[in-house]
Amino acid sequence: MNNQNYKLMLCIAPHNEGEALCAIANANGATGGTLLLGRGTAQNAILQLLGLGDTSKDIALIVVEAEKAEVLTAKLCEEEATRKSHFGVLISVNVKDFYRAGSACLRKEDSVMEKAATGVELIKVIVNKGYADDVMAAARKAGATGGTVINARGTAKPDDAEFFGVQLVPEKEILLTIVEKDKVEAVYEAICSLPCLSEKGSGIVCRIPVDSFNLLGK
Repeated sequence: MNNQNYKLMLCIAPHNEGEALCAIANANGATGGTLLLGRGTAQNAILQLLGLGDTSKDIALIVVEAEKAEVLTAKLCEEEATRKSHFGVLISVNVKDFYRAGSACLRKEDSVMEKAATGVELIKVIVNKGYADDVMAAARKAGATGGTVINARGTAKPDDAEFFGVQLVPEKEILLTIVEKDKVEAVYEAICSLPCLSEKGSGIVCRIPVDSFNLLGK
């Protein structure tokens, strides 16, 4: 049994800013991080038609001890306070299980996770490539204000498909959208009722309580 609590910190920022954010995190208690490349979803329909609406994003994933998360959050917000408005977002969520390669298996299944203290939730949607914009359109219509799309690929083996209920389409898209709690039910239902998610195995939608939420920038 591992008594240490951990948090996953997820930071979404403009492309080429992720390295700097991870450097700040590592200088203030983190031991590393993972950078993903994503894209923002344009809200302006004209920009979308012109192909100018999407913006590249860096997504930094950092796992830290819970007692370091608050200090690290404050430091990141302080360092990025001089940035332009809406520079990015920073959220943290509780980690139920954590395993570091090369160590004994660490599990905390019997622990009671804290209830999220923020007024937002993270909705994560995994769909076949080409559908993330449809999902975001439905989410925005139901009250979401934006999201980030990450290109991904499936890894299941043929004999895993039936067990996991996910079709073996290699190219995937992951949509991350942060939604206010008073709108999250409507957004979640709007996404789940989409025709592109009506077929078994066509995608996965999940809601994740957010323990802390901060806007980076002024």
